Amino acid sequence: MITMKDGVTWLADRAGALLWLNPLAVSAEFEPRSRGMATSEPYVDALFAFAEPAALGEAAQQLERRGLGGPVGYEYDRRRRESGGDGR
Repeated sequence: MITMKDGVTWLADRAGALLWLNPLAVSAEFEPRSRGMATSEPYVDALFAFAEPAALGEAAQQLERRGLGGPVGYEYDRRRRESGGDGR
């Protein structure tokens, strides 16, 4: 049986970067604590909120401006700051 850790490490070993799009990360209360996220997070280069097509644009803008080594991800989503934290 292949585990989540097996799958995510296999993918991370073969990918230039592992970006995770999570619809739950839109919520201001989101914290990556589920078992799957806790297992995957060490291998994920950036975790983005994704609830609508505009989220792809936000992720692309963050990566273009800051690169994978910079502050990128749902915590830095400008839509969360502009709306008071809910990412919409």
